[in-house]
Amino acid sequence: MDICTFISNIVEHLVWPTVVTIGLFIFNDPISAVIRSLRRIKFKGVEIELEEAHITDDENVNLIISYLARGAHSFQWFRDNTEFKYTNNDFQKIIVQNPRIFKAIKIVKRDEEGKKLPSSSGLPGIKLTSEARNMLEGYD
Repeated sequence: MDICTFISNIVEHLVWPTVVTIGLFIFNDPISAVIRSLRRIKFKGVEIELEEAHITDDENVNLIISYLARGAHSFQWFRDNTEFKYTNNDFQKIIVQNPRIFKAIKIVKRDEEGKKLPSSSGLPGIKLTSEARNMLEGYD
């Protein structure tokens, strides 16, 4: 086998795995979204039905969880940016009813150095507990 044939064989056997690997990296998010949207898979007589992963059966709680997946928010943020128009007491009740999922916090304003501003007493807020965050990561 001469050097040209050797290089040709190596290229021939490495091109497709390389293209597939690069494609998976580039299209990771769209592929993940498609896989998560699947409900039923049928292949050669084998059928698998998938269920969407939820921490709880309460749709409103699951929706709040989805908003908190990236970070904590104040109750006011929920009223301004979502369909939830709950009072502070309503949010507190949700936290009390779901202590394994939610934790009450204060959202304070900070300066550029990260120090709390003296004029900021903090807004009541909500975040996911570490247990709930770990459960969510297990679903990904």
